[in-house]
Amino acid sequence: ASAQFNNYICSRTGQIWVESGSRHMPANSEQFDPAFVMRQSPNELARQIGPAAVVRTEGPAQIWQYQLATCVADFFFYPKAGQTDQLQVVAWHARSPVIGQPLDMAACQAALTKLHHAILAG
Repeated sequence: ASAQFNNYICSRTGQIWVESGSRHMPANSEQFDPAFVMRQSPNELARQIGPAAVVRTEGPAQIWQYQLATCVADFFFYPKAGQTDQLQVVAWHARSPVIGQPLDMAACQAALTKLHHAILAG
């Protein structure tokens, strides 16, 4: 089954927000695709790209932030319906590490993939 994407681009900042349907990432995948961790637990995200540089809680949400040279990527966890103790990724957001600069999504994707490969290499 293929993932379904909803891409949102902020008209003011040009930042990209992506939401996706559920899809599992193959353990040996060559490229990290955030679509594969949608609806997955914090443990699964950590298994794919390691621990976040910053984790914060805002109300029921938990946000994991990865601060990379080419981008800042945030993954948003919310409780599963009816299961407040079980979080799942529901969206992710990427932006330039420099305020006001455009995002190079290909470079961001490459940086996330590099994290993924480092985790797979152990």
